[in-house]
Amino acid sequence: MSYGGPCFPRDNRLLAYAARQAGLQAPLAEAADRMNELTRQHLVGRIIEMLPPGGVVAVLGMAYKPDTYIVEESAGLYLAQNLRRQGYRVLVHDYAAKPANSPALCEFENMESLESLRERSDIQVVVVCCPWPQYRSLKFHPSTRIFAPWQL
Repeated sequence: MSYGGPCFPRDNRLLAYAARQAGLQAPLAEAADRMNELTRQHLVGRIIEMLPPGGVVAVLGMAYKPDTYIVEESAGLYLAQNLRRQGYRVLVHDYAAKPANSPALCEFENMESLESLRERSDIQVVVVCCPWPQYRSLKFHPSTRIFAPWQL
């Protein structure tokens, strides 16, 4: 999974920028940022390979880490936005991040209850992007594929 949140991505880019402004290089910061972007793109590609055109995907964990509602630069938000732009139907869930405190989530169908997700047979793929402990015991329709890079 890629890193996200309000601090590290911003600080990493600032370090690289400050180094360039001083006539120096910050190859580690630049490489980390590039690797993070490649990781995000790779995840999008992996999920698209699992979906039929226009398919339905549920992205669980929109926050950049458990126990916060912050979705800024999160893996879940990046994935959901990219899949939606490519014509997939995206359902999202998070225990803390809600449209009321994270306006970026307003463009998606937010599932308040995981029970409603479990009962659906139209979801082809579920992607766990944030390792909330509550996601460990989830069960879905037998035809639903689960992608959980956190090894939940």
